[in-house]
Amino acid sequence: MDKTTLPDAPSAENPSLTGYTLYPDAGDFTGLDTADPQEISANTQPAKLFLPFAPPTPTSPPQSPTFSPVSVPSPSAPSDSAKSPPPSPALRRRPSSPLRLLLYTILLLFALFAAAVYARLLLNAGNSLLAEGIGKLAVQSVFGSTSTVSSLPAPDTTVNSPTPETIPPANSAPPETTAPAANELPSPLPVTGILTRDLSSRAENGLGLINETPYTPDLSALAALPPVIDTYTALESIYGKNCPAVLILHTHGTEAFQDQADAGYHTTDTDHTVCTIGEALAETLQEAGIGTIHCTELFDTPSFDMAYYNAARYIRQTLEDAPSIRYILDIHRDAITTGEGTGIRPLSTEAGTEYAQMMFVVGTDHGGSGHTGWETNLALAARLQSAIHRDHPTLMRDINLRSASFNAQYAPGALLIEAGAACSDIEEAVRSIRILGEALAAEILGE
Repeated sequence: MDKTTLPDAPSAENPSLTGYTLYPDAGDFTGLDTADPQEISANTQPAKLFLPFAPPTPTSPPQSPTFSPVSVPSPSAPSDSAKSPPPSPALRRRPSSPLRLLLYTILLLFALFAAAVYARLLLNAGNSLLAEGIGKLAVQSVFGSTSTVSSLPAPDTTVNSPTPETIPPANSAPPETTAPAANELPSPLPVTGILTRDLSSRAENGLGLINETPYTPDLSALAALPPVIDTYTALESIYGKNCPAVLILHTHGTEAFQDQADAGYHTTDTDHTVCTIGEALAETLQEAGIGTIHCTELFDTPSFDMAYYNAARYIRQTLEDAPSIRYILDIHRDAITTGEGTGIRPLSTEAGTEYAQMMFVVGTDHGGSGHTGWETNLALAARLQSAIHRDHPTLMRDINLRSASFNAQYAPGALLIEAGAACSDIEEAVRSIRILGEALAAEILGE
């Protein structure tokens, strides 16, 4: 094949050769592997063609020209007409982009995280995962709800009348069934009748535990620990006279009692809800000289599922405004039924006076909240439980240890309290909470 003759480059002797600057086309790459090495130019400088005019269009298809391979760098700013065509895709290898690699890594990590969350929720919530949704169960597992419904096996005989049965005496045999955990989700409540049951703790010093976590705390050892919170006198020396040390709130503020059965045991009238129980507790603490804030905001309306999230926002803001707060008490009422849906009324009777039985619910970090200080909360519950049990041995149910935090991570003295149940009378719950308030006041004052 003939070699193409190139015109001479412009020089001082031939200054008129100016015009288009052309670069060799990629051409035909066949035969390059067998090219004569002697034909390869040792000159690596770029070769340029300077023509005063555009080359004419050939009348017949030209043969593929053969050029000596040369190194042709891209010009600094070539015109559109002078740009070199891109290399053949078959000969071009696109380098890996660091940004693309980072994106793939993030997507992989997200997929692994989603798989881990799904597995965790599936383990903790079982079939409720499909019914409730991943997002809802994730919020519940961290903030304080559970798919477990508090229930007891159905009694031997069906009760068709709302008249309560007679409660067994305090020294009667232990209940035949295991005491139920607290119910923190709306559940079907009785429409056919009510059963009165003694669900009090039968453990020594009342230190029984309904444990829904993999942890194995020793309640007796925790009850023997001294308080880690400064006495109220010490708090006043830091934050001033009558500084608030206790915050009382109601995450489920619409929870009501037997007098609101026709309304589904829920109402926004705070005179008939757990807000009345909280007010009785606040009065008891204030009478003891302890500064107390009582919040009656209904965090569970209009959305029950967002209640703990809404309460957490309020708690954080209140702690900013009142940094002296060391105790956060979230007052609820339980919702207990039999397996057939008959309502349970947990009741203690002392000297002819009826009291709604209560339960401490203590959250942990097992649900993913990061609440690593939960043993401090549990130690407080154990001390209060033991103190109340000495004078009122049938008033307290077993302590319930849970995977969710129930917003208890915000204070060393944070507890959730179930004061009675939906089928209790509100007056019974008020009497009970005053007894708990007296024990808490002694704890805060260091008595």
